Amino acid sequence: MSPISMRTTAISALAAVAAAGALLLPASPAAAAPPVDGNIGSFGYGKTNQAGCTDHPGPINKNRTFTSATGKRAAKVERSFRAEESGTVSARGRVENRSTAVADADNGAFDTVRFTARQLVRVNDTNAGLDCKLGVLADTQSGADLKVNRNGRVRIEWDRGRAGQIEQILVSRNGNPVVDKIRPSRHGGTTFNVTPGTYLVFVQFQTRVNETDIPAGTQLTKRARFQVELDYRRR
Repeated sequence: MSPISMRTTAISALAAVAAAGALLLPASPAAAAPPVDGNIGSFGYGKTNQAGCTDHPGPINKNRTFTSATGKRAAKVERSFRAEESGTVSARGRVENRSTAVADADNGAFDTVRFTARQLVRVNDTNAGLDCKLGVLADTQSGADLKVNRNGRVRIEWDRGRAGQIEQILVSRNGNPVVDKIRPSRHGGTTFNVTPGTYLVFVQFQTRVNETDIPAGTQLTKRARFQVELDYRRR
């Protein structure tokens, strides 16, 4: 099951006002970007991996924007899936995924940002005589632009429960990775130096379960929690 990549789009608007016989006024300066400007993405998938089987009803996703001025925002998806062959159901699945983000600013610059997710995935093998190899996946992909005005350090700390996986924690500047953690340990942290400019942070959390993971005729549920927090500190 390949996750759909999160794409953050920047939208800008220009306005010009003219009136016949009136003085031409200079255009207003463009509004400054907020110190933290980000996106939260929640996804849910159900997919079969057996010839002749089909999965229904298809993936689900929801995206929400957030900034340092919006307070806590959440993107939540819920969907039930089923796998079948010629109308006969092999297994049923369930995905629930609630992803959140909240950020604070200080004197026009990034101060803190925190990403979290709570995910539930379940597969119920309802037909011991038929195996469509149904897999269900909860996927969170969130990120933000972080504005830094002064030299300093940023502390990243991450934590997750026993289930699920932090797939990636990436911090980059001008396309160059500063921190890139692929499937890190359950708990950890690191610190890096920053200079004035804009940094991009991206996090991805996943929890999955497959029909092939469980004995025929049984059910498996996984519940997972994740948190990644970045905190700016002056030197």
